[in-house]
Amino acid sequence: MTNEKFGRKSVFLAAVLIVALGAASAQTTSPLSTQSITIAGSPTNIRPGHVLVRFKATAGQDVLNQLNTAFGAKLVGTIREIGVMHLQAPPERTLRLVAHLRNRPDVEFAEFDSVAQAILKPNDPYYSSALSSSHSGSVDQWGPPAVSAPTAWNSTLGDRNIVIAIVDTGVDDTHPDLAPKIVGEYSYVGKGKTKDGFGHGTHVAGIAAAATNNHIGIAGMCPNCGILSVKVLNDQGSGYMSDVASGIAYAASQGARVINLSLGGANRTETLHAALDYALAHNALPVCAMGNNGASFALEPAYWHDCLSVIATDQNGARASFSNYGVKADVAAPGVAILSTMPTYPVTLNSYGYYENYDALSGTSMATPMVSGIAGLVLSKNPNLTALQLRGILEASAGDGTSWTPALAFGIVDASKAVAAAVNSANVAPSLNWISPVEGTSVAGLITFQAAPSTSVHHIDFVKDGSRFLQVLTGRSGSTWSESWSSTSVFNGPLTLSVSAVDVFGNTVPQDLDLSVQNNLVTQTGTANLCWPSTTSCPHTIWQPVTTGVATAAATHLHGTVTYGTLTNTNYQDFWLQVGTVTKSAGVSNVVLYFCGMPTTTVDCYPDPGFILLQPGKNSANYSGGQIDLISPNKNPSSGSATINWTLTYPQ
Repeated sequence: MTNEKFGRKSVFLAAVLIVALGAASAQTTSPLSTQSITIAGSPTNIRPGHVLVRFKATAGQDVLNQLNTAFGAKLVGTIREIGVMHLQAPPERTLRLVAHLRNRPDVEFAEFDSVAQAILKPNDPYYSSALSSSHSGSVDQWGPPAVSAPTAWNSTLGDRNIVIAIVDTGVDDTHPDLAPKIVGEYSYVGKGKTKDGFGHGTHVAGIAAAATNNHIGIAGMCPNCGILSVKVLNDQGSGYMSDVASGIAYAASQGARVINLSLGGANRTETLHAALDYALAHNALPVCAMGNNGASFALEPAYWHDCLSVIATDQNGARASFSNYGVKADVAAPGVAILSTMPTYPVTLNSYGYYENYDALSGTSMATPMVSGIAGLVLSKNPNLTALQLRGILEASAGDGTSWTPALAFGIVDASKAVAAAVNSANVAPSLNWISPVEGTSVAGLITFQAAPSTSVHHIDFVKDGSRFLQVLTGRSGSTWSESWSSTSVFNGPLTLSVSAVDVFGNTVPQDLDLSVQNNLVTQTGTANLCWPSTTSCPHTIWQPVTTGVATAAATHLHGTVTYGTLTNTNYQDFWLQVGTVTKSAGVSNVVLYFCGMPTTTVDCYPDPGFILLQPGKNSANYSGGQIDLISPNKNPSSGSATINWTLTYPQ
């Protein structure tokens, strides 16, 4: 069976688009009217010609020579710390290269390099007095008081030996509020080019750790913590996941205890997952921005459970309208009109109307360094804490200290409570006392997870393949904790969850729960004639409504074949299948699309439920379909036709 991630078409950070689509019919290229669309797959925005691969054992020169002969692939870089090779090949051959690598028994994973971008909301003596900002009016530093920083500062102002890595666009090392704080600089965007030409990294660094009590500018959350600047994004605020992964590994290797990641992309990459694992293994806590799509999903790297993932809040303590939220989120922090440092020289953000020296920005990018700075304070109080203990303290001290909600996760971080908890010396994991479902059983339909944890348990986490799988489970001490889950949200087959009972100090010992999901399956077939280029009577993309009702949110399986007719001026063609869901709320429609592709004539994939599930209800609609793409060997256009047949299967 083909790995479904192989053909997933990658997307940019800015995953919310406005497109015009016509009315639905039995078969149509345009399922919906004009609306906001969140795309989980797209033909563009991967890094053309660039592939990341990790072999199970170090690949020898003979293997690299074979790949060069067969695909024109050349080794252009290595992320040594996590054993990932960076290959470059002609763009039209990379789909086949990835297919070949994924079918090799000596390869652990292979994937496209993809785009990452700084996460901010660009339309949007200052601690106690207001600054006239460019976009947010007259603002002061309302964020630190909102997270009880002044009380925490009475206990500690931080320690220079606790280093916060700003993996971003670089940091202005001449800024008077930052220059004395920087302990190192490195760039993956041009050798030696550490200068922040965009402005984002400088703003993030100031929130986390600007100098304080120096009669200049603003106060940073961890005034005495060191700053390690690692540039992975260019002067337009954009870059590649390979560089982000390299930057994370570098920061951890250099001894950073906190790694701030106010950036993201829509892809899910094992390369970045491996880098985050490396960081935790080196006792560094990654802190990640959820993203600014205003939707219930997390951008990468916040998608991974290795990150402490951050929601942005406004001045009223509510989730900011732009902030992503949902099951992957951990804590919340102020992220609207946050005043901080800006480069002292012209940068790209100035072209958006932002000021030099100091200004206010909004975004989960701004909320994230608030949390990173508090993490620095906690470690300054107790540097012997592990990264996981640090995470647990930040979670347990947030909000009301007990509950978790999709909108704010554990709640707004509290610096005072977190620093007070840092003196913890307990390191014994609490008892989970699992009740049901029983290990090894088969489940179907709606099931209930139950545990009767020991009184020291703060919450129970469920993780699958490195990402939080279910909403965090909380409850009252001494009671039975329970949560319902629809098993149709995953496809039939074995399901292994890592279940963790976590105490208020982050102590835990995960245990595996092995289940077998066995639901009834529904199938629907489709066939269509497609043409390249597209015409009114013969499109290159087709959509078909799902006519059999969807009872509960359902995972999907797509299988299909293509038969090409006459192809003119074509040296390469690929075939994609696609599934889409539409939900309407308050008159606004939201569409999520997922694409699976293969360089062969058959596609067989299980779209990632983290991206897409068929949705039930009168306010939802679901679609499946396919498309072809032809590529010419020269500047003259390709043309051709094809017949596709596909089957959509989902649990009911």
